[in-house]
Order: sequence, then C-alpha cells, then structure tokens
Amino acid sequence: MIHCNLTTLLAQRNLKISKVFQDTGISRTTLTALAYNHAQGIQFDTLNTLCTYLKVSPADLILHVPVDVSWTKEWYAETGTDGRYYTVTLTIKERGKEKQYPMCLKTFRYMDEKPRCEIILSFEAPPEEPDMPVVSAADAKKCIEIIDALPVECIADLVNRMIKDFSAPDLEDNAVSFSWPFHTGW
Repeated sequence: MIHCNLTTLLAQRNLKISKVFQDTGISRTTLTALAYNHAQGIQFDTLNTLCTYLKVSPADLILHVPVDVSWTKEWYAETGTDGRYYTVTLTIKERGKEKQYPMCLKTFRYMDEKPRCEIILSFEAPPEEPDMPVVSAADAKKCIEIIDALPVECIADLVNRMIKDFSAPDLEDNAVSFSWPFHTGW
C-alpha cells in the first residue's frame, strides 16, 4: 500500500492546503487528492516542489507499506427496523500472498434528535445469526497482528474509508461511531 503523509506533514507545520497552493502553485485539486490518498500518482516535479517546500525527503512524504487491505461486503440479514448485518470479507495481501478474513458487520441507525450510525466490525457471529461465516481464532489473531502493525496514518485512512463505505451517506462524519477488534485505539 502506498500512503501519502501530506495531511500529517501539514498538520505538524500548522499549514493548510490553500497556503501550500499559494506558496507553491501546486493545484488545490492535486494537493487535496494527495492529502486524502485519492491520488493515482504524483509527478516528479510536484514531488520535488513539495519536498523542497516542506523540507522533507520523498520517503517522509510517501510511505510504502508491504500490505494491501481491501474488503467486500454482502448484505446478510435485517436486525429489526434500524439495523443490518453484513458479511465483510477483509482481504489482506502481504508479501505477494493473499488471505481472506470473513467478518460480521453490524450497523445500527438511530433516528432521534440527531441522526447517527453505529458500526461494529467483529470476528464473531452474533447470537441471533449463528450461521454467519467468520474466521477461526488463529486466523483472527493473525489478521489483528497484521492490522495492528500498520502505521497509524494507514490505519486512520483505512478506518475513514470503512466509515465512508459502511455508513449512511446522509450522515455527517461525526455522527458515526466505529468499532473493530483491532488494538489500534480506534
């Protein structure tokens, strides 16, 4: 996985994208794509300009982690009027080997004064859905070790992508709570 540390570097320097744009001439679109890890690549002249401006090396700006994490989700069952279960298959590719970890995803949507959503990702099947596929304890432990070893910037990006994918699009970001079995403090 390739991860751009621009957000972290800007925060450490108390800089905003608009300031970097004004000072360097790099487009806001490019800076935003890099900051949110949506960029498909980076031009060498852009990389050089950013490294010079931030006084960092390319290795400080662009991080390579030899692990790729992706997922698929499939609807499984309703949990009443406000919740759903999904089977989420977490796919981790490490050193050329790919392993899939089926997990249970439970979402609840609360429609009181302030709409909010709770997302719970687990290696255990819920009591009301005992046939839901999940991994063995040994595989769950291995998956946890891999995710916990990722740099915090990569974990934050992973969590944000999951929240975006698993929550309702009409909710504000701060209206979503997310929990998972990894020990990363999220």
